[in-house]
Amino acid sequence: DAQLARSKAEAAQEALRQREAGYRDMFAANPHPMWVFDIETLAILDVNDAWSDISGYSREESLGQTSLSLRLFEDAQAREQSILAPMRKQRRLRNHEIRARRKNGSEALVALNIEPLVLNGEECLLIDIRDVTEQRRNEEVATARETRLKLVMEATPFMLTQCSCDLTYIWVNRAYAAMLQVPPEGIVGKKITEMLGTDGFEAVRPYIERVLAGEEIEFEARIPYPRVGAHILRAVYTPDKDAAGTVRGWFASLVDLTDRRRTENALKQADEKLNMILGTITDRCVMLDKDCRVTYLNDQAR
Repeated sequence: DAQLARSKAEAAQEALRQREAGYRDMFAANPHPMWVFDIETLAILDVNDAWSDISGYSREESLGQTSLSLRLFEDAQAREQSILAPMRKQRRLRNHEIRARRKNGSEALVALNIEPLVLNGEECLLIDIRDVTEQRRNEEVATARETRLKLVMEATPFMLTQCSCDLTYIWVNRAYAAMLQVPPEGIVGKKITEMLGTDGFEAVRPYIERVLAGEEIEFEARIPYPRVGAHILRAVYTPDKDAAGTVRGWFASLVDLTDRRRTENALKQADEKLNMILGTITDRCVMLDKDCRVTYLNDQAR
């Protein structure tokens, strides 16, 4: 029995050694900077090669030190509030972002992942570090661009909309909402058929079918809206495609020509009426503009 117990103990120790050897191999080869520190003293017990690349401290400089003695974080209070206090409550941290200082004094925004670890029978903590400085900077640039774009789209007098394949409004600008006399939030999420009505939808349905087939089209149409009456619109429909090139909806740029067409029709009718009146004059009739250029001659004056 004693021999059997001894064999089991040796087998367990060997298995433990193999697990630790496997851990060390993964630890050393991990492309993310990692370090192990003592849970009581917070002293660094081990670091991998990637740690030196991001921190600037060699393995020899790091072992036995703490994040405070290496001045990795702003100060002891920052370390306590940002890392240690949350870690004591949860025993682990996930994607915890904090500013860290390299050996040369430069700073980086890093995301920490902290996990409990038993090493050589001692309870330790394993920290995985990812430099997210560039990622966050790119996100800020993208957010700023998107904000500026939205400001421009809201300020433009052109009406702009974005719709999905299932004929739902995803986004509209204020100019479009003003034409429909409905706030933007009262349109987004609604079906096009609900806002355009049956007759209005039928007026644009052929163009929707074409844009959803991947075609960019420009057209002019008279659309009878249930709420505000008929409007004459010039529209450009552009397919909205995902990264794979699949059409997922479309963007629409619209110009309301209703007033212009009304004015044009009124002028045309006025010209026709004037010509009819002038046609009844039997004497010679000549009309000049302010620059004394002839604008009209009746038959008698020709």
